[in-house]
Amino acid sequence: MNKKLAPYLLIIMTAIGTIGWSFVSDVPGGMISKLTTPMIQGFPHVEWVSFLIELFTDLILIVAMYFAYRKRKEIWDFANQRIFKELGLGWLLGFGFFALIWLISVFMGGFKVTGIFNILNIGWFLLFVVGYFIQGLSEEVLFRGYVMGRFVEYRHIFLGIFFNSLFFTILHGANDNFTTEAFLGLFLFGLLMSFLRYAGMSLWGLGAFHGAWNLTEGVIFGTSVSGNEATSIIFSSKMIPGHALINGNEFGIEASWLSIIMHVIFIGLILVWMKKFKKNSI
Repeated sequence: MNKKLAPYLLIIMTAIGTIGWSFVSDVPGGMISKLTTPMIQGFPHVEWVSFLIELFTDLILIVAMYFAYRKRKEIWDFANQRIFKELGLGWLLGFGFFALIWLISVFMGGFKVTGIFNILNIGWFLLFVVGYFIQGLSEEVLFRGYVMGRFVEYRHIFLGIFFNSLFFTILHGANDNFTTEAFLGLFLFGLLMSFLRYAGMSLWGLGAFHGAWNLTEGVIFGTSVSGNEATSIIFSSKMIPGHALINGNEFGIEASWLSIIMHVIFIGLILVWMKKFKKNSI
């Protein structure tokens, strides 16, 4: 492969590719959801069924990118030899990191929390575990796989870290209640995922982290997920007005300065760890 492509051309070509792949992810899922909505009227939790269809149809993007890039290791970065270790670590970090931020926010008065779990919803919960993993993995394949990997192929590693985080943030910009703080929070989440890949985590672990973060945010603790309404099953967390610094208002906790600061700390810890052990995978 020609590794002398001018950076500005690489940025433009990768941006165009990202838009194209995002259509592969969003359009079929949206069409399937609209076609099936009339069929599922009268189902219990019809809005959950509709949302789960959207989550599961993100498999289309993963499969399509597998056939397109499975032989390009910088893009299709799956560590099949340590899959269970990666999945376990990713789920643990994703759940633990969000839970820590949420607990601090609750302690500081950011949310009013109510337990709402019903044992009859355990099946729904398990479906959301799988669905959010698929969604999280699809976004990691697109941004930390395709976008970051394209730059890695041309040895522009830090441009890849910056631009995959930027593209990730911009493509979430149409979400409801998007603010400057939401932009910053999502950009830092992208940086966090990027530095985890740079430190050696494969797309298995990153997908698990991303899926666990979203699952914990919406299904377990019942807060908004990047501007989207929560699908509360375990707890319901009602945002307390006037506490945007710690709860992010309607967009969700990602737009809070509490989350922003915690992301900066986590990224700093990763960089310190990498420097101490002189470890990176790229």
